[in-house]
Amino acid sequence: MANRAYVDVLGLYNKSNGQSICYTRPLEVNWLAHLSTVYYIDETKELWDFTHPNFEADIDNNRYKKLTFTAKIDCLLHGYTGYFTSKLYKDISISIHPDSHTAGMASWFPMFFPLQNPLYVKADETFNIEFWRKVRPEKIWYEWKSHDGLISNQDGLAHPIFL
Repeated sequence: MANRAYVDVLGLYNKSNGQSICYTRPLEVNWLAHLSTVYYIDETKELWDFTHPNFEADIDNNRYKKLTFTAKIDCLLHGYTGYFTSKLYKDISISIHPDSHTAGMASWFPMFFPLQNPLYVKADETFNIEFWRKVRPEKIWYEWKSHDGLISNQDGLAHPIFL
């Protein structure tokens, strides 16, 4: 049985109105998702860090990182989930990370990055994912490349965030 978020992304079920989701490439869109049931194949890992305010002369908010995960058990991977923690001031932070979630905060949700082709992994098998955050004067976007070599949302064609 497929992961519920993955089924929603495919447009097979939209709980708000029962209609298809209107994206031509829904598996290349990063989705905000209220994930009520999640299986963590491996421990969560930090992807990027941003500092604000940034007083550098040349600010570059492009990012790239390759992460390696190891499956705990045999399972089917449908995508990746992204969380964030934000340090607001000194020791004051807010977080949607499962290990440090801010109590009572329900207004922000994790991001779900679906795989175009789900991956069956066996216990103790390692696999990689590559992530980019790209910035241009008119837009920003995220790209991700998984086991099959396909780059999702390349050049922001499926899901740009216009500035």
